[in-house]
Amino acid sequence: MLSSTATIDREDVTICLNGHKITSSATTKAIEVKGSTLKITDCSKNPGYISAPNARGISAVSGSLNNQSVPGKVYLYNITIKDCGDNAIHGDTSTDGSEFYLYNASILNNKGTGVYTSRGSTGQDVTIINSEISGNSESGVTITDSSHLTMINSKVENNKSYGIRIASSSSKTSTITDSTISGNVTGVYIESTPTVIGGTTKIINNTGSYNAGGINIRGASVTIKDNVEITGNTSGSNSGSYVGFGGGVYLNHKVYGTELTLAGNVKIT
Repeated sequence: MLSSTATIDREDVTICLNGHKITSSATTKAIEVKGSTLKITDCSKNPGYISAPNARGISAVSGSLNNQSVPGKVYLYNITIKDCGDNAIHGDTSTDGSEFYLYNASILNNKGTGVYTSRGSTGQDVTIINSEISGNSESGVTITDSSHLTMINSKVENNKSYGIRIASSSSKTSTITDSTISGNVTGVYIESTPTVIGGTTKIINNTGSYNAGGINIRGASVTIKDNVEITGNTSGSNSGSYVGFGGGVYLNHKVYGTELTLAGNVKIT
């Protein structure tokens, strides 16, 4: 049990849980990675987990080394972060060029957002592969400012706000491939960021709070291609007095730069 924030400052650390758990009673963040690289893995048949019921799980910020800014980086392999009192993974406002890499990770039932990147002058690269982000009280994944998302073969399900929210000024193209986004309040919201959704991705059974249950595009150039399926999504309403538009895909035509390209065998119903 950690009673306060564990800070990893300008040192690279690798931890194998080997079936054990890290729990924290801290009230701000359980682990802070400051200008360092943290790798957490678990090789056991019954992997352990990280939990901080009153705080964020893992935060990454920049540190200083020889008067140079050094980004915090987090790599998670076969790890669960669950039941945190705030965001499970959080890129703080001072983070410059941080990286988050999740492989076979589970981000479950946290009171904030599963993976959240805040403002950083050079952005943060977020890679999520073979992972599950489900049951969080806010969004599953939120990418802001100049950050960038790569998601492959992952599930984003039953989060109480957006499944994935990409609202970044990055010129890099975010990609969602071979993944399932279902049961969220709007499956994917994309603002300003060039994005490609492809492979066998399924965006299904999401319900919008107003417009767009499946995908909401605002001022972004989006390509949907290959065998993507967008089905069973519904727009929302406001106590019956407002009926939303675009159950499957909603394009905000009032915002400059809103573009949609369909290619391949895309199914939208």
